[in-house]
Parts: sequence; structure tokens; C-alpha cells
Amino acid sequence: MPTKPTTDDQFEYTTKAGKTITLPRFQGCVNAGVIRRIRYQSEGQQFFTILEKVADDDTLELIDELSGDEFTDFRKAWYEHSGISLGE
Repeated sequence: MPTKPTTDDQFEYTTKAGKTITLPRFQGCVNAGVIRRIRYQSEGQQFFTILEKVADDDTLELIDELSGDEFTDFRKAWYEHSGISLGE
């Protein structure tokens, strides 16, 4: 069973092009104020709001280059790294 990551854990994702995307752990990377402000947004809007808050421009550019399937893998991996399970 994998160990739950600590708050200061960094998530790394290597793209098919061999570039590394580094982000803070998804769970806990934003404060309660952000969560409160996005609570009525759709899940997709919430995800991108958080992503744009924690990623710098260079990281966002790398993410923008991902294909649809690779983006899905990236998103799932970032959630799983934090111990968040996506429903089926």
C-alpha cells in the first residue's frame, strides 16, 4: 500500500516528450478561501482555477502541450499522488 504523501511533497509528471512538470501536492495546495470561492464551480472549473493558482507560466505552457489523453493521465496522477480517488 502506498504511503500517503506529506504536505510538503512535490508531484512530478514526466511527459511523453520527456519534460518534467512539477507541482505541489494537490490536496492542501490551496487555502480555505480559494476553496470557498470556487465551491459553486464545476469540477473542471475548480481544477483549472487551482492549477492556474499553483503553476507558474512555464509549467502551464508544458501542461498546455499535453494531448487530451496525456492530460487525463496527468490529472489522474496528480490526484492520486495526493490520495484523492476519482470516481469511475
